[in-house]
Amino acid sequence: MSDQFREGNEFEKKLILKTLESISNDIISYIKENLDQLFLKIPQSNSIFKYPIIFFIPNQLIETIHNLQNKTKIKEAGIYLGFIKRGKFYLSIEAAEYFIAKNLISENDKIYVNEKGTKAILYGNNLKREIITKSPKKLYNNKIYFIMNEFNELLAIGLSKGKKNLNNLKAKQEIVINLIDKGYYLRKKQ
Repeated sequence: MSDQFREGNEFEKKLILKTLESISNDIISYIKENLDQLFLKIPQSNSIFKYPIIFFIPNQLIETIHNLQNKTKIKEAGIYLGFIKRGKFYLSIEAAEYFIAKNLISENDKIYVNEKGTKAILYGNNLKREIITKSPKKLYNNKIYFIMNEFNELLAIGLSKGKKNLNNLKAKQEIVINLIDKGYYLRKKQ
């Protein structure tokens, strides 16, 4: 049995929207306008990665995708948006970069780090107060933040560890859990 590549159904779309809702209203508006562009790759049962993978297909390719599906098996297409695991959608680094380029992510959702922080993040470490150069004054509990370097480049997606006022934190205190970073692709087993 081979992988299945198909349009997302209503349940899957709602699941994706629910997760994105906690990140940005601008992303929600953008995705809602383009819901017909969400496609899933359902891996075969003996695949190493067993979770549905979500792709966002640009409008100009939708017709091509439908035409190709009648002639060949499509493995992947468009922008890798993330995956669904245990009823939850996980956003990819590629999708985060796409949304940042489209100005759909607010400065209030970004945390900037220094050069030392860049290295630490790319090695998979969590975010400590001492490496932050710019951030919202308060971080909210279990909120997704986008970790940026001093050149405004995305490094990672993180999850805050509680509602915190940054001025009251110790330098070595971990405040954001690194969920996925650009260095992961070099560290993961191939």
